[in-house]
Amino acid sequence: MDVTIRLMNNQTFLLSKFDFVEFNVETKKEIDLRKLSIKIFNIINIFGPKAIVLECEDKALQSYLIKSLSFSLQNKFTFEKLGGGVQILTSLPFYSEEPISLTSKIKKLGQFENQIGLGVEVGGKTINGVCIDGNGNIIKRSGRSIKKEEGYRSVINSIIDLIKELLESLNPDKIKSVGIGIPGGIGPIVVRRMIAMGDFHDINLKAEIETAIGHPTFIENDANVIALGEKEISRIDGDFFTLTLGESVGGGIIINDRIVHGENYFAGELGHIIIDDTVDASVCGCGNKGCLEAKMSTISDLTEEKLDEIANDVAKAIKIIVDLTNIDQVLIGSNIVKFGYNFYETVRDNLKTRFIPKITPVQVYESSLERFPETERKFVGAIGAAIMGMQKVGEISEKVVVVIKKDDQEMGKAAAQIVAEQIRRKPNTVLGLATGSTPISMYKELVRMHKEENLDFSKVTTFNLDEYYPLEKENSQSYHTFMHYWLFNQININPKNVHIPNGECSEKDLESYCESFEQLVQKAGGIDIQILGIGESFYTEKREIHGGHIGFNESGSDFFSRTRKVGLAEKTRVDNSRFFQSMEEVPRYAVTMGIGTILDARRIILLASGEHKALIIKEAVEGKITPFIPASALQTHVNTTFLIEEGAASKLSRMSYPWLFFDMDWMNETDKTETDNTKIDEAIIWVSLTTKKPLTQLDLQDFHNNFLSELLQLFNYNVPRLTSEVLERINEKILFKEKLPRHKNILVISCRPGDDGIIAETVRTLVRNNNNLKIINMVSGNINVKNSDVIDYCKQNLFDKSIIEDIQENTIDMMKLLELKTLVRKSEAIDMHAYMGIPSENQVFLNLPFYETRTIEKIVEISDVDIVPLVTILDQEQPDLIFIPGGITDPHGLKARIVEIFELALKRSTIRKVDLWYYKTTMEEFSVARGNIIVPFSEKEMDLKIIAIQRLSSQQVVDFLTIPGYDPRPLWERIKERNQSVGHILKIAGLVPGEYNYGSIYQVSQYVSDVSL
Repeated sequence: MDVTIRLMNNQTFLLSKFDFVEFNVETKKEIDLRKLSIKIFNIINIFGPKAIVLECEDKALQSYLIKSLSFSLQNKFTFEKLGGGVQILTSLPFYSEEPISLTSKIKKLGQFENQIGLGVEVGGKTINGVCIDGNGNIIKRSGRSIKKEEGYRSVINSIIDLIKELLESLNPDKIKSVGIGIPGGIGPIVVRRMIAMGDFHDINLKAEIETAIGHPTFIENDANVIALGEKEISRIDGDFFTLTLGESVGGGIIINDRIVHGENYFAGELGHIIIDDTVDASVCGCGNKGCLEAKMSTISDLTEEKLDEIANDVAKAIKIIVDLTNIDQVLIGSNIVKFGYNFYETVRDNLKTRFIPKITPVQVYESSLERFPETERKFVGAIGAAIMGMQKVGEISEKVVVVIKKDDQEMGKAAAQIVAEQIRRKPNTVLGLATGSTPISMYKELVRMHKEENLDFSKVTTFNLDEYYPLEKENSQSYHTFMHYWLFNQININPKNVHIPNGECSEKDLESYCESFEQLVQKAGGIDIQILGIGESFYTEKREIHGGHIGFNESGSDFFSRTRKVGLAEKTRVDNSRFFQSMEEVPRYAVTMGIGTILDARRIILLASGEHKALIIKEAVEGKITPFIPASALQTHVNTTFLIEEGAASKLSRMSYPWLFFDMDWMNETDKTETDNTKIDEAIIWVSLTTKKPLTQLDLQDFHNNFLSELLQLFNYNVPRLTSEVLERINEKILFKEKLPRHKNILVISCRPGDDGIIAETVRTLVRNNNNLKIINMVSGNINVKNSDVIDYCKQNLFDKSIIEDIQENTIDMMKLLELKTLVRKSEAIDMHAYMGIPSENQVFLNLPFYETRTIEKIVEISDVDIVPLVTILDQEQPDLIFIPGGITDPHGLKARIVEIFELALKRSTIRKVDLWYYKTTMEEFSVARGNIIVPFSEKEMDLKIIAIQRLSSQQVVDFLTIPGYDPRPLWERIKERNQSVGHILKIAGLVPGEYNYGSIYQVSQYVSDVSL
């Protein structure tokens, strides 16, 4: 019976191919678990997956093998040295759609003709370095000795000094990267064990070098960079792997010009392939038995019999690697040849007669390095390191598994499926659960699966991430209420198995309570799957991106932290204010699991939806590991998946610049309608911005250097033809103010009073163009008005002093306070619009009821009382054009609800046809390629717009703005930057005259009723 192993990128291995075991389905006694474990271990050793799928037609046998092999692998092999935690599962359905491996065109050497890469190889006694150009030619080289007995600091200083020496007289702007090859255990962030430095561990060499020299630095195992260097200098065609036989065994696998290694680099060392499956096999220095290296301890003074044994062992290792990789070229570098022994022929004979009985295509060669003089050979590793660095610097990699779903609902279903499979496999599963809007779609699907598919929660134990503090369980905004409303009250979970942090615990008992919460998690056996959301990003005054809290672990949290009381950042309180009557009601503290507690989970699934999460997702997935972005700690976890929808994924490099990562179907793009060539337009505009050249000045080399030769090929390499087509499409979108509509009935839908200030320059021009324009303010916006702004308003308008005192002492009735806040927001909006030329009678304030009721039910539910008022206005006005918020960033947020109400009202109205102009309400415009109308405007118009926006005085203090991308700068300054970025693109591309430094972009469609006229 066939048993297969499948990796996350769908690579599949048929275990029976290795003919190590015969399976007996009935007795299972003939299954040699050790031999089977060794086969799986070698797959893990070479490819480094975080999880593998074992597939077998016989489900009973499958279950038995998974349980037995998981135990065997964890107990018989030193997984802590390989990163640990590899899971054997029955299926990974969500991986099958989107492999995680990205093959970037940037990775190919030769794409950096005007760039320089620097490489260093660190040996036991010396370090050698080179500078190469984009074609692999050596520009400069040098070397020096090191004294590891003086400690790792001395070695690091020697590396830095050598790099600085190589950088002398070179143009720093042309230095693409620095690559370093290190002997020992190399992790993605730190050198776990560096042989050249003596007995030193966990050194963040990457950070040390980058800080000292200011260039991107990448580290790799020395055997791997030597293999890459050998491919370059020997001009080897195709894939191959090397084995270097000396006092130890090294080597590297090169496939598609890239180094192949395990997740933590150390796992890729070929010397640690297990070739001896006997119980009494020799113990290797890595802790495992039967490694190739354990059998090769030394090759000095060997007998011919011993040499035959070594040749046999090497042949066995080659057989294993060939089976796993299908590579047919093997290069062996060995001191054995010095003994005059015909080593390579013996290896070939063993392969043909003992391991691959049929005539094999595998070719075994003497490493070409043996033919180079020592003075040249010593720089091969440095060349490989330089190539590796140049490959990696162009590759903005995702450092965790990222699975992208179409929308929030699909994301929720996929997450629920993972949880359900875990529960079915292990009925007493321990779940870590999250609150907030994001996991609601998952909870809904789990409830459905319980009711319709009998998903059984009776033995499940749950631990929630966090709870506000202090807050009563019965409070409508408590997470206790949230969880019972969305999940616990609708499934058959045992209430005794539900654990939610206690927001009612007394201050004096809180520390001991948190310790007991941790103990409960441990007593339950630890968390099997932890569900997470992620907090939004924000900018510091230095324009640094912070945020991305997990649980309530705010920016700056310790990665080893445990359950504890924490203070909430103002941005977090702002984000959660939509669920409360006012900002003042939002708690300032919470009890949360720590990051250390979260990382202890066996598996982590982080959910995110909406463009407002896109920036922090990019930072957490592609950026550096830093406590200022707590979610970045998940890069260190062995089994984490970011399961997100398209909006949250929109800023990932593979989404923003797909042509850098995938083979694009440019033919399909050219077949689209003239108004739908967004990918082509985005790519050409990107080249224009990258080269800082107008579209009309782009040339063949610009396309070649920026990986768009395949696109240009479809146009027969006719650059003017391609750029003129793009230029024509974009020019058709540009409407200068004199071309904007005139004498039309226009409605502007503004979520909150004054939100339409973001398009004030367009609105102001439409008013001056004699259009009948009305502003429809949908909700009061009172939550975003601070008490201090109400006090200022009362003083300016001579309100009774007792009201001011009641506000200051927090004794004022809440409803009265909200009425005053509504009045503040309304008066500011009237003032702003009056400056724009819009009279008060053309401003409508609906104050829709759903916004005023902050209960769980109203997060997603809309009623007739919210829809009918807008229907009435639409029927009365019969507009020709409506401005409506678009590009909604948060599918659960206020603006999404406003758009939902608008669409429902429009369908109920008597309007038969109307043009819709969607404007983005965040701090970013639609892209030039994706917008339909671009309105450029001048510095003078920008100044007038700023004056209008400044009339919203209560909204200038950033701490209380619910605008994604929280930023300490004034509102007007951020809006100016938004419009300026559009103007910059238009000017660089040569699309507008010099005086137009700003622009707004709209997506346009036409609504046509399906009701017959």
